[in-house]
This record gives sequence, C-alpha cells and structure tokens, in this order.
Amino acid sequence: MSSDRFAIFEQYSERIFLGGNPLTRYAHRGRRELIYSLVKDIAPKSVIDIGTADGWLLRDLIDRRYCSEAVGCDAAAEMVEIARSRSVSYPSLRFVLPEDLGSVVDTFDCSICLETLEHVQNQRDVLEIVFSKVAVGGYAIISVPIEVGLSLIAKQAGRWLANRKGAYGYERYTGREMLRAGILSDASGIERLNEYSHKGFDFRETRELIRGFGRIDKELFSPNLGLRGFLASTVIWIVKKTA
Repeated sequence: MSSDRFAIFEQYSERIFLGGNPLTRYAHRGRRELIYSLVKDIAPKSVIDIGTADGWLLRDLIDRRYCSEAVGCDAAAEMVEIARSRSVSYPSLRFVLPEDLGSVVDTFDCSICLETLEHVQNQRDVLEIVFSKVAVGGYAIISVPIEVGLSLIAKQAGRWLANRKGAYGYERYTGREMLRAGILSDASGIERLNEYSHKGFDFRETRELIRGFGRIDKELFSPNLGLRGFLASTVIWIVKKTA
C-alpha cells in the first residue's frame, strides 16, 4: 500500500466534513444530520454499515445511543484498518472486509449504505449484501449522489470552488457532456473516469434496482430545499424489507 493512497483514506472524514468550501460542507453536514434523525426514528438495536469508510457514522450512532451494537464493512482493506484503529474504545463495534461477513450475525435491524453504490461496478451485487443482512421487517437506509440536472450544475460549481483550495476532487465535463447531463438530465453515454468517479452516475437507475429488493417507504432529498430534488446534492431512500 502506498503512503499516498493510505493518506487519502485516512483523511476521508476530514476532507468530507471539514474540507472544501462552505457550500460543500453544508451539503455533507446536512446529509449527516438527516441520517442521524432517520436512524433515531427507526430505533434499531443493531446496525450494519456497508461501505463504512473510516467508521465515522457507526461511532457517532453509538455515541448518541441510537444503536447498541454495530458492524462496518468496507471493500478497502486500508479503510478497515483505519476504522479499527479509530474505534478501539468501542467494544460493541466491529469492522470487516466483505469476505468476512459470514463471521458476523445473520441479520441486523437496520442496514445502511451511504454514498457507496456510485463507486461499484455492479450495484445489484452490493444491494444483495445490503438486503441479505437486514431482518425481514427491518429497514435499509441508502443514499447516493444526484449527478444530473440542476443539481449537477450547482455541485460542479461548488466542486470547482473547493478544488481551488486543494485537491478536493473535481471532475471536468465537456460542454456537450454538461449540456446532456446538466440541462437534459441524461447521463447515458457519459464515461466514468474510475471507481471513485461520480461522473455519469444516474440515481434513477439505482432507485429501480432497489425496488426489486424491498418497499421504498420514503424518498428524501438533502439539502431539502422544498423543490423535490432540484438543487439537492443527495437522495436518500428508506426501504423496508418485506420478505
């Protein structure tokens, strides 16, 4: 593992919640507070977080007493290592790689997957894990970014400003690509740059996949500007597993 790659992972939470500019920080922190409130409403005893990164969410949920036991799973061994090192004072919290999920309890009251599906090759495979680990009658909380329409135009402006302060993560669009994805809300045919790329991602395809796994009880947007997703950064689904 290169030191540069490890440093990128190690600084994940700091970059998301403390980096960027006021606009990007507002979007990330607003989503975080909404997730807290959703978990509190569900009131689960046990939670699993698929794509847990450095484990920030699960530590916060336990600190707030929104759950009593939790497991975090991430495909990046570096992230699992960082999450474990930051969670040594949390005896009810474990972190595992996907291949080790068989060693944890069968199901949880709530399965969480935040800002992860846009980074995988096969969303259906990840959703199968998410829903295989939530008990019947339990809930999944899933969020993905909105990268089409006016939301994309606003986000690209914020990313460009944030990137002026450092390597925030700005992906360039050609004029034709921005016309297609930003004005026409059509992300088809736009090439993804790598597994970390948001470019070309369409949340509407994810929504259709989710409907094959459970009942979408709520579709929420963050920030909630009262515009049904226009200018929102993220869409969040509350999905009940019925069978």
